[in-house]
Amino acid sequence: MTYPVKAHTRANSADFFTHVFALFPEEVYQPIVSALSDLGIDCLLDFLAEDTEYLMDELMFEGRNLNAKERRMLKNIHEWVIWESSH
Repeated sequence: MTYPVKAHTRANSADFFTHVFALFPEEVYQPIVSALSDLGIDCLLDFLAEDTEYLMDELMFEGRNLNAKERRMLKNIHEWVIWESSH
């Protein structure tokens, strides 16, 4: 499934954020999206604004513990999105 190119608005950023994570099975992405939402990260612009290491550290506290597989997947997705946005 391709994603149409749209202007960079917060609403479109939120749509694309949902699209990126929906590429994975729900049982994989749901805990990640919930943990990010707890941090106030609800769109791609917020996601890109975070440093990978800071993001991983923040997700380790306050009951947002993701397992190693989920943290690794989140880090890979974050790095991929950064790469895509810079190329």
